Amino acid sequence: MGVSKNNELLRDALREKGVPVITIDTSVGQLSHNRNIRYHLARLRANLGAALKLIRSAKRIYIVPDGGLGIIYSLAHIALASLLSEEIFIHHRTFKYIDRNSACLALALWLSRSKATHIFLSNEMALKFQRTYGPVNFVVSGNACFVARNEQRASYSRCPQIALGHLSNLCAEKGFFLTADLFETLAKEFPSMTFKIAGPIVAPEVDVRLRELLNQFPDQVAYVGAVYGRAKQEFFQTIDAFVFPTLYPLEAQPNVIYEAMASGNLILATDRGCIAEMVPAGAGLVIADPSKFTNETAAFVRANVQGRNLTAQKAEIIKHFEQERLKASSQFSTLLELFA
Repeated sequence: MGVSKNNELLRDALREKGVPVITIDTSVGQLSHNRNIRYHLARLRANLGAALKLIRSAKRIYIVPDGGLGIIYSLAHIALASLLSEEIFIHHRTFKYIDRNSACLALALWLSRSKATHIFLSNEMALKFQRTYGPVNFVVSGNACFVARNEQRASYSRCPQIALGHLSNLCAEKGFFLTADLFETLAKEFPSMTFKIAGPIVAPEVDVRLRELLNQFPDQVAYVGAVYGRAKQEFFQTIDAFVFPTLYPLEAQPNVIYEAMASGNLILATDRGCIAEMVPAGAGLVIADPSKFTNETAAFVRANVQGRNLTAQKAEIIKHFEQERLKASSQFSTLLELFA
């Protein structure tokens, strides 16, 4: 997941600056989209172990609060840190408890109020948070700095053909079915349109729907499985528009959108977390109401994308990404200095 990757990059950057870091891992090695009794028991064991390590080693604490039921564990850890530590850095990487007030988080904020510095992904996120919970001491550090430039990006347009792409953990929460419906709607009108899908299948119903698409549009649909590193960059080079109608309640500022923009891809997404802030005018379409995603996005593609030369538009999207990356890199440097 993006949160885990970004936390690892932060840890490594601190160690490079000579800051000693003790990692307390609460992950359970299982996708959170598959929540069952084994998953919850594993999380309980991991968090009990984390609490013991916290008691033994905590002086300055960095924590990313959970946005789901795991906020109970986050409350316990922040309560311990409030008693034992000198400083607490609380990094907010979800909008779930911003969009809907959380009593657990409110209590955690009260317990840590004299020691906490809050970290937000954008200024708008900080404003929304404080409207819900009141003023806090905070800094802003965005995710764009964690996304590499796509040095091998394509500089040509595939006009009049357009390629749509979707990359994620393939499930309803991450928008697979809305993406499939959109392509099915457009593919019947535009036989030259292609659809490339990447990522692990994490729900059995996805496999059924994917097979339907492959059977119905054998020359237009391709599933390439999970992709990482160079293969992921190549995936984004071979598409024109990245479709990401996420319904995931923990969504914040997904790296994958910046990864798509690094190759100049248009973004066709739903309005979750920071996504509307990430996609400027001219870089795609962000739909507030998921029930309208298929119809409104199909209309946008017909009017603005299909049959157009996208070279200039791609260049502008890449330019915007580079500006966001530069800004986030400066914010990240400030954050590291604060930790150090």
